[in-house]
Amino acid sequence: MSSLDDILESMKDGRWHNLEEMNREVGLSEEKLEEIIRFFAEYKFVQLDKNRRRIRLSPPILAFVTRTQ
Repeated sequence: MSSLDDILESMKDGRWHNLEEMNREVGLSEEKLEEIIRFFAEYKFVQLDKNRRRIRLSPPILAFVTRTQ
């Protein structure tokens, strides 16, 4: 699986995930993970809480992921 898939897969539970937790799960450098997260947030794949450094799938993407499983 690609890093993008790994990140999306780890968030399919719909809960908030902190970036440190996400980094441990997918094994990317912090810089690379943040670059991917910025991309996902820009295109509304994820909701990003910058203050608390956490992310979750946006509701439409979560619904899509759930339907396609």
